[in-house]
Amino acid sequence: MPTDPQEVARKFAMSWAIINSDPSLMKWFNDFAKRYTASGGQIDYARFKLELEQQPYWQQHSATWIQDAQLELDNPKDYAQALSSSVETLRAAATQLGAKVTDQQLQDMAKNARRFGWNEQQQRRALADYVSAAPTDQGGVDFEGLAGQTQDELMKWASRNGVRLTNDLVSRYTKSVVMGDTTLEEIQSDIRRTYMAGAFPAWADKINSGFDIADLAAPYIQDTQSLLEDNSIGLDDPLMQRIMQGVGADGKPAVVPLYEAQKMVRSDPRWQKTDNAYATYAGVAQNILKTFGFA
Repeated sequence: MPTDPQEVARKFAMSWAIINSDPSLMKWFNDFAKRYTASGGQIDYARFKLELEQQPYWQQHSATWIQDAQLELDNPKDYAQALSSSVETLRAAATQLGAKVTDQQLQDMAKNARRFGWNEQQQRRALADYVSAAPTDQGGVDFEGLAGQTQDELMKWASRNGVRLTNDLVSRYTKSVVMGDTTLEEIQSDIRRTYMAGAFPAWADKINSGFDIADLAAPYIQDTQSLLEDNSIGLDDPLMQRIMQGVGADGKPAVVPLYEAQKMVRSDPRWQKTDNAYATYAGVAQNILKTFGFA
């Protein structure tokens, strides 16, 4: 029967290094070892485990934390190798996400990941705290990695749909995607409901069903570009805004028919300077001449 405290620790598969790392745990274990010896080894593992789990040290730390700490104390070489592997895994994830993390921060994060049993999602959230954007000469911000890809996709989609997003909002949306709290598709759906449906009430039903206003406006934009002979016209053009935010005779939001939209385009001052206008006027003049027999 073991009588030395270290021998008692080995019997119950308890790391002596762990015991020595905490004064309160050490005090309890020394008392337990004395009682174990005095009882002639009659205290079983169930009793040991029950008392151990009541100690403040054990209640403060999870079994995963203690197991990892035990490996570090008992086998520092093996632990350093395992930790290094965890660091490199986190480094690769940081590069992918666009997180800017120092070696020391990666080291600390890797240890926390091991000791608290972080899953992939929890590691991703920790790295997201280090995702930051650099300011651009145009007053915007630029992310890197997956964050940068998310930012680019969001900005292109917003621009195509005539949605203006502040730098702060773009940053918050981007980080929420990187953390895994949401997806780009969920953000787009939220913007459709909160902005597009209200800005284009006549199209609210379709927008709430998942359509982008850019797709709904495409036939109108195509006609407008053709009539005004200007391929740069988009949803943000004031004329397109009036067409897509049409109002019926009753004063309520209404979808403008294409032929009505074409009339609105021809009423725009820009149309007067197009070849379309000249051709239209020439045709009208020709018809008038024909009517009176002069052509």
